[in-house]
Amino acid sequence: MGLCFLDPQKRYLSASARFCRMIGATAEAVIGKSIHEVYEQAFASIVEQTLDGLMQGAQSAPLEHQLPGRPQTYLAYSHRVLDDSGALLGLSIVSIDITARKMAEDALRQSEARYRHCVELSPMVMWVAEADGALSYISPLADGPVGCSMEQRLQAWYDRMNPQDRERAREQWLAWLPCQQAFDNHFQIQWNPGQWGWVLSRARPYIEEGEVIRWFGVFTDISQTHLLEARVEELEAQLRKQGSSPAPAR
Repeated sequence: MGLCFLDPQKRYLSASARFCRMIGATAEAVIGKSIHEVYEQAFASIVEQTLDGLMQGAQSAPLEHQLPGRPQTYLAYSHRVLDDSGALLGLSIVSIDITARKMAEDALRQSEARYRHCVELSPMVMWVAEADGALSYISPLADGPVGCSMEQRLQAWYDRMNPQDRERAREQWLAWLPCQQAFDNHFQIQWNPGQWGWVLSRARPYIEEGEVIRWFGVFTDISQTHLLEARVEELEAQLRKQGSSPAPAR
């Protein structure tokens, strides 16, 4: 965490050793110097615009930034300091190094992107439910928005389901829970708007000391299988009908 204080002329009146290390400068090169003396001009102009807005009373939301040529990412919190008459004395700024968090977020986004590509090849959605049957996790869908919350993911999945199937599947699922055995079901869903398909839902319970802790499941696209089965049934019906027809007159 780095600390500094700038006056209305945007000069550093004080700066902690940690802040100086963050910007890659010595205390002598920072304290008493203006931002145009500390940073290269292009970056100093960007900083100046931000500081002008803050000093004029703009909302002081945390600002995320990187210094040119440095890999670290910082989150800066600013606070306007006023004297007893309300005149501006300057800005007190706290900078926090969030590089590790940003790297973790980037790694998560990349992992999720790779998962989405795999899903596009073979639609399969993993899910987790608590002991009472309530879904608590669902893996991202190939066409789902990036960065949405888990509640939004779950709701998007429910919205894709056939409303009648949704009620039926829920009733069967809740009725099945007490038996603590592997579960499977199937229902209709829209993989794309207006494009209905079929999903096989399977789940197994995770049990400790005789009690179900949670359920782990997967939704698998069986649309093609369902179409083939329907076609086979149709052909079998036609064959049965032909077999029951009277022989043609000779």
